[in-house]
Amino acid sequence: MIRKTMIVAGTVLVLGLVLAGCDNNGNGGGGGAAVNNPPAPAPGAAELSLSGRVYSAAWSDGFFALPTFAPFPAGQTRTVSTLGGTGTIANGQLSFAIGTPTSLRPVVEGELWFPGDENVTFDPPETRAVSLWLRTQAPGDTHSSGDLGLEYIRFSISGSSFSGEWVSRGHIYVDRDVVVRLAQDQTGTWTDTENGTTFNETYIARAFTITLREGWNVVHFRDIFSGSFAGPAANPTSVTMTQTSTVTTADPGRQLRWMLEEWGSGWDDYSETLDLSRGALPSAPPFRTRR
Repeated sequence: MIRKTMIVAGTVLVLGLVLAGCDNNGNGGGGGAAVNNPPAPAPGAAELSLSGRVYSAAWSDGFFALPTFAPFPAGQTRTVSTLGGTGTIANGQLSFAIGTPTSLRPVVEGELWFPGDENVTFDPPETRAVSLWLRTQAPGDTHSSGDLGLEYIRFSISGSSFSGEWVSRGHIYVDRDVVVRLAQDQTGTWTDTENGTTFNETYIARAFTITLREGWNVVHFRDIFSGSFAGPAANPTSVTMTQTSTVTTADPGRQLRWMLEEWGSGWDDYSETLDLSRGALPSAPPFRTRR
């Protein structure tokens, strides 16, 4: 998944944005195209097979870092391996398979992240789990060089207002049936100033209850955000935004695409600090950090 975090003096701000006025299907903001998502495994599947066309993501410079997407070149290859699963990207297509993952950790140690964070409960609490994070490696590389996720991104700007949506599919393995619950909506607000821009954010995590079955499961995470800015878009004096996060095991009704982001100069890359044997978060808002 595209998971980069914009840290503004301790404030996390959602700005994982696509080309203004378009979505990641290139159909002008999300309308018109039929939804034909890659198949999801039945809840509790013993094995997980993932496939589909892969798209490359390239990010622009500027305050609102905007990505564009293009089919991954057919003449290039990447290996994909994590948690004992193996696969490739070849001829522009992903092929990946995994059975029981090699590393499971107790959910009470924070192995799974959901909106609402410490207010989310797991029943039974002794459940062990892991979430799948697909890391890619180019020929000749000695370490991971890319981040692959099944996502939908939409963003638009009108005057001094903006709005958008980000949806991702998480693949989670649990060693027993478990009920995951956020009993009540959670709301938080943050205000901070960085490099002359004042940020005001309201974050809302909607209550949810989902049941994960022993084995592999699919969970969809959605962030809806809207707000406004003062001053020029290239260097606003203030940004005010509300983000609402929801969780569901149902199909999100959005066209998800396999998006590959490969790290280039100028962006923070935390790959060397992550224990990749544990997998990673099933979802986190797609943010950017500019050095």
